[in-house]
This record gives sequence, C-alpha cells and structure tokens, in this order.
Amino acid sequence: MKLRGTLLVITFVLVVSLQTISLGYAASFSSATTTATYLFHLLFAIYLSILAVQSVGKNTIASHIRNVIHLSVLTTLTFALLGLTALFPRGLTYISAPAEDSRPHFLQVIWYVVLALYGLSTVVAITTPLGPPLHFPVSRIYSEKTVAAITNQADDNVSGAIGLCPLFCISNI
Repeated sequence: MKLRGTLLVITFVLVVSLQTISLGYAASFSSATTTATYLFHLLFAIYLSILAVQSVGKNTIASHIRNVIHLSVLTTLTFALLGLTALFPRGLTYISAPAEDSRPHFLQVIWYVVLALYGLSTVVAITTPLGPPLHFPVSRIYSEKTVAAITNQADDNVSGAIGLCPLFCISNI
C-alpha cells in the first residue's frame, strides 16, 4: 500500500512541476484566460498531491478507503476530461495552419505528458486494494481430507475482490 501511495505522490509531484512550468510559460506568452486556466490546473494538481501524501500514512481501513476512492474518482475524471479535450483541436489556427508550421506547441507537449501521468495515476489509484486480503482457515470447517483436495489455496479465500475493480469490471459480478 505504501509503495502505491509513494508512486502516486511522485506522479503528482511531477504533474505539479509540469503544471508550474506551463503556468510560467502561459503567463509569459499567452492571454490572461489561458494563464488562469493553467493556474486552476496547478491548484488542482497541488490538491491531488496533498491527498496522495495524506493517503500514504493512513492506518485505519475507513480513512484509507475514503482517500483511495476519492483519488480514484478525481484521477479518473481528470484523465477522461483531459483525454477528451486532447482529441479536439485547440483552435481554428491549428486546422488552417500551413504544413511547415505543424510542430507541436510547447504547452501542448506538456499537456500530453500530464495526460499520461494522470493516466498512470488513475491505473494506480483504481488498482490499489481497499483493505487487506481476507482469509479464513478452511481447516476450521472441513476435514483434513477435504482440505487436501482443495485446488484453490489462495491467501484471500473469503473474497478476491479487495480493490475498486469490481466497481468497474462487469465480469466479476
């Protein structure tokens, strides 16, 4: 759990640093509305970083579940919305621009890197287990002969659904 939380923290620190660079670039070369947009992106990334840092030190299951679900929902929505806006051109100038001026814009490159980092954080947050694997000793219920014939010797024999995947995967229902 701590490894996944640390990976989320590192990912969000990278997002914050990239958003800070893009905010500085937008403040220097873009309009006030673009600068305000990148300021909101930076504040949101800082908020996610704070949530990820808080989730690393959680000891109780209830607070851990709350943070993991919160991070999962926010990163999924962010990845989906940023991915959706990455599909559409930014303006009419990109459609009608000549072919020799079609190199990627600096802010657009940062946008795609941030999108990839949000995708990584979404996968990490969704696949983070919500609690420890549940185990019940089958020797308390069945005889030794029956226990020896059991083919499933998994450590989580009560339920293998300990993450968020059953919420999203229909095949497990």
